[in-house]
Amino acid sequence: KKMKIKKAKPIRLLLDQEYWTAFQKEKIHKDKLDDTIKTIYGTIAAGNEMNRVGQIRIDGESLRERKIEGRDMGSIAKGYHKNCNTKEEFKALNIKQLIKDFVREKFIEKVFDDSEQEITSILNQFYLVSYADLKTHKYYYWFGMPNFKSKHLPMTCESTKNLEDIKGNIQEAYKEYITKNEKNGPMYCVYDAKKNQFKPIEAYEETNYFVYIEAAATNTVSPSLRNYALWITKKMKIEKPVNIMALRTNVIKRGEIHRGISTLYENVSFKVNVTQELCEKHAGAWEKDEKGDIRCRMMHLKFMDPLVFAQESIMLNRSLMKWQLFPTLNEQKLSETRCLLIGAGTLGCNISRQLLSWGMFNITLMDRGKVSFSNPVRQPLFVYQDCLNGGKYKALAAAERLKEIFPKINARGINASIPMPGHVHLEEKNVIQTQYETLKKEIKDHDVIFLLTDSVESRWLPSVLAIAHKKIVINVALGFHQYLVMRYGHLDSKEDRLGCYFCQDVTAPTNTLKDRTLDQQCTVTRPGGSSIASSLAIEMLVSLLHHPQGACVKPLNDYTESDCGELGVIPHQIRGNLADMQNYLVNSTAYPRCTACSPTILQQADDFEKMYQALLHPEALEELTGLSTLKKQLDEKVEEKEDDFFVII
Repeated sequence: KKMKIKKAKPIRLLLDQEYWTAFQKEKIHKDKLDDTIKTIYGTIAAGNEMNRVGQIRIDGESLRERKIEGRDMGSIAKGYHKNCNTKEEFKALNIKQLIKDFVREKFIEKVFDDSEQEITSILNQFYLVSYADLKTHKYYYWFGMPNFKSKHLPMTCESTKNLEDIKGNIQEAYKEYITKNEKNGPMYCVYDAKKNQFKPIEAYEETNYFVYIEAAATNTVSPSLRNYALWITKKMKIEKPVNIMALRTNVIKRGEIHRGISTLYENVSFKVNVTQELCEKHAGAWEKDEKGDIRCRMMHLKFMDPLVFAQESIMLNRSLMKWQLFPTLNEQKLSETRCLLIGAGTLGCNISRQLLSWGMFNITLMDRGKVSFSNPVRQPLFVYQDCLNGGKYKALAAAERLKEIFPKINARGINASIPMPGHVHLEEKNVIQTQYETLKKEIKDHDVIFLLTDSVESRWLPSVLAIAHKKIVINVALGFHQYLVMRYGHLDSKEDRLGCYFCQDVTAPTNTLKDRTLDQQCTVTRPGGSSIASSLAIEMLVSLLHHPQGACVKPLNDYTESDCGELGVIPHQIRGNLADMQNYLVNSTAYPRCTACSPTILQQADDFEKMYQALLHPEALEELTGLSTLKKQLDEKVEEKEDDFFVII
C-alpha cells in the first residue's frame, strides 16, 4: 500500500551577525556602489531530535568558498546575495516574481535540461535579497530557496524504516566517504548496503539507495527530499520508484546525546506527471517569520561590541568618500600618521577634533598650562569639572577627553614646557636640557608637527628641530581679525625651499610677553577664527599626505593646475581676514639668514650646548646668521643717503 510522504518543513536561515559585519566591511571598502549579485556559501548540518526544522547557516566565513570537514555530516549550500543600494530600490522589488525567476533559472531549467550539472551546487541553492542601512547597522532581507508544496508535487512511498534495520555502521562509512571525496561535502550520493559503502551518485546501481543529508528533525522532512526525487526522475531519467535514504546524525551537547535517526523511504515516486511548466508555476518560496507570515526580515547589530560599533560608524563617512568623490583616499596612511600638537589650547582642541574626523587616531598633545574657567567655552575638549581644584593640566585633560570621545584612539598628553629664547636663565640649564631632550624625542617620534602655542618665541625651538629632522610642519597663528595657516618647506625639496614662520623677521626671537598689558599677553581673537584656521590646517595636511610629492610639493594656488590632486590647491600660506571674510594665498621662499631654518642654525639643532646658548642669548642668533652684519650695512647706507640729502639742500 502506498503511503503519502508528509508535508515538508522549509529549511530556515540561521543568519549570524558576523556575516553582516563581514558584508559591511566588504561593501564599504571593496564593492562600494557595485550591486553585482555575490556568490556566498552557507552550511547545512544533518538533523537530529534537537532541530525542529532544518537550517542553513550563514556566518562571517560565508563570503568566501568553504568546505565541510570530514568529521562533520553536512554540506555546503551555494547562495546568491543581491544587495540594493537604496531603500526605495529594495521596496520596489517584485518579491513574488523575484523568487520564481531565481528558482526557474538556477534550479528548474538545470534539472530539466540535458547538460551535465553538479548536483550539490544545483539542489542546495538559496537566494538572499537585502538592503543594508550602514549608518544604523540595520539589515533588511528576504531569504528563499526551491521549495515545492506537497499538494503541487505529491510523493508516495511503500514504507519507511529507520536505519537500525540495515546492517553496518552507516554513519562511520559515510564519514569515511566524505573524508576522501568532495570538498563541499557530498550531500547527495548512493549507498551499497551489501558492502556498507558509499559511492558517488554517478555510480548508482539498481540495488543501491539514493542518499542525502536530511537537515530536518527525526520524523520530519525538509524540501531536500522532494528536490532530490525531482533530480533523480528528470535529470537522471529514472522512471521506476527508487529507495531514498535520509541521513541524520547524533549530537552530544552538555553531556547529553540527542539522537538523529536516519530514515529509509522505499519505492518513492511522484503521483502526478511532473512537467517543467508545473514546477515553474509553483516554484520557490520566501522564508516565513515566527508567526507564519511571509514578510521582510530585519537584523539590527545592537549586540555588537560597542567599541567595534563605534569604530565602524566613525570610519563610515571617510570610507564613503572612496565610493565616488575621493577614490584614491589612503585610509591606511591617515590612520598611521602620528601627529604632535605643541599647544593644547583653543587651536590644539579644535585641531584634535578635526584629526578625529579624518580618522587620524595617533595624537600627542604637549602643553604646560592648566585648564582655567575661561577655557571650556572656547576650547571644546574641556568642561567645567576640568577647572576645579586649580585646574587639570591641559595636555592630560585633552588626551583623556579624546579617549572618552573614541576609546580606541591612541592619545597621549605630555605636561612639558618649551624652552624659549629670552625666557631662559643661567641657573636652569639642567631643567632646560630635560625639556630640550623631551621635545626632540617627541618630534623625532612623530610624522607631523603642529605649532599652536600663544607666543612667537615658543615656536622657535620646535621649528628648528622639526625642520632639521625633516618633519611635516603646520604652523597656525591667530590675531584678532586675522589667522595664518602655513606649511614649512622641507629639506628634501627639489625646488626653492619654502620659508618658515621666522623667515620674514630680521630680528631674533625674544621675550614678546615682557612689558605687555593683559589684552596683549592673551591671544584675544574673534572666536570663529580658531575653528576656521584649524579646519584649513587639517585640510592642508590631508592634501599634502595624498600628493605624490608630499611635503616637498611646490605651492599650488590654482585649482586648474595639473599638479593639483583630487583635493585641490596646496598653498604655502593661507592668510585669512575675518574683517573682509577673505583668504589670501601667499608664497615665500626660505630666507638664507633665517634665525630658525637657515643651514647655519639647522646644522646645530641636535647640539644642546649651542641651542642652549641661543636660548640664553637670542641676539647671538643674529650674529650667527649674518643678520647683524646685514642690518649694519643697511644702517650705513641709510646714513649715506641722509648725508647726500643734506648736501643737496
